[in-house]
Amino acid sequence: MDKYHSLKRRRKSFSESIADSFNNKPKRKNSMETLNWFNKEEIIQGVAITICQNIQNSTTNSYMDDVWSEWYHPLGGEFASLILDQPPTVYVIKRTINSIFKKGFSSIECCVMALVFLDRITESTGFQIQPKNWRRILLAALIIASKVWEDESVWNVDFVDVFPNLNADDLLLIEKCFLHDLDFNLHVKNSLYARYYFEVGTRNTLSASLS
Repeated sequence: MDKYHSLKRRRKSFSESIADSFNNKPKRKNSMETLNWFNKEEIIQGVAITICQNIQNSTTNSYMDDVWSEWYHPLGGEFASLILDQPPTVYVIKRTINSIFKKGFSSIECCVMALVFLDRITESTGFQIQPKNWRRILLAALIIASKVWEDESVWNVDFVDVFPNLNADDLLLIEKCFLHDLDFNLHVKNSLYARYYFEVGTRNTLSASLS
């Protein structure tokens, strides 16, 4: 059986079942959805800048499970040849996010919520985003955020074109590990979302020095 059909058969993953069982899924018609000060491009740019800063500020001796490392689990695809001990530029991170978004994400809410989740993991586990792990944990964060927020969640199979080395077991593993590290805390208050939204949207002026 080829990779596509293997993924398609297993597309209802562990994390989707967990997310469906939670009662804290945000309502579609709430204050999150009415925030429209920034467009998708500005939000993605701001998220890319934030991740770039976090990578630059990381330390090599910080906690990191091997499941996130592309030394052990390479994703392949665009930028696969990047040196894994050198921080990526804002351009590379932004292009990666855009590639993921083209495969099924439709709202900037997912991007903002993913950043909230990443910060929670950092605070609770000591995990730090580094050159060798940022693509895998970012993908997991976006998938989980989408499955919490979207009415119709994207399928894991959608990301094969972006990261050709992915398979069903790997995707299931990063979702499980992400939820575990997150302590299954998927609830995002409107006030917290708004704070992240405006902080991210106003970070575009930093792009010149980081790109």
